[in-house]
Amino acid sequence: PSSCCCCVSWFILMLLWISLLIGALGLLLYFSFFDTTAKTPAPAHSQSQSSAETAAPRTAPARETPPASHSQPVEMAPTPFFQATTVSTSPKWAHLTPLNAEFVEEMTEGDGAMIVELIHTFDESTKCELDSLQEALDADKALDAEIHAHSIKGASSYLGADLLSAHAKELEFAAKGGDLTLVRSEMTQFRAHLELTLTELRKYCAVVEQRIA
Repeated sequence: PSSCCCCVSWFILMLLWISLLIGALGLLLYFSFFDTTAKTPAPAHSQSQSSAETAAPRTAPARETPPASHSQPVEMAPTPFFQATTVSTSPKWAHLTPLNAEFVEEMTEGDGAMIVELIHTFDESTKCELDSLQEALDADKALDAEIHAHSIKGASSYLGADLLSAHAKELEFAAKGGDLTLVRSEMTQFRAHLELTLTELRKYCAVVEQRIA
């Protein structure tokens, strides 16, 4: 029995020794492989590329400079082709023009047909308004006189007839205040201003009609 126990003990020791030997061999192989991998040099092109990227940081691509744009010529306002040649004979109104053709051109955007139509309409309607204004004065109707003076004022302003518009405004306010005596005293001068305005408008209309012919 003692010899049997010795054999078992010896066998166990052998197994332990073999296990230790295998473990040591495994550790040796593992460290040998790790050391070989760490010492393996990287490819030359990879190293040079990595060095270049480290040495020279990346920069954003240069922006393309847009071509210099040619400056556009400054558009000049057109020179008025028609100027009123007459003014009021009254020093009170002499500073006002009977016709501002440049204003009419801007308002209508140079539409010749529209300008001609506006002038013809104004020629007919203003004469009727003037007759109605006179009738209101004859009947002592201040409100009617105010209304007709206001109509002439608005139509004149729309066509750039500054002289007639300003004079009609004065008559309108006088009639609004009930001062028909003042309105009557101004009627002769007012009629003269209307005829002066119509004369300039007709000359201007002829010029426009030639332009669109």
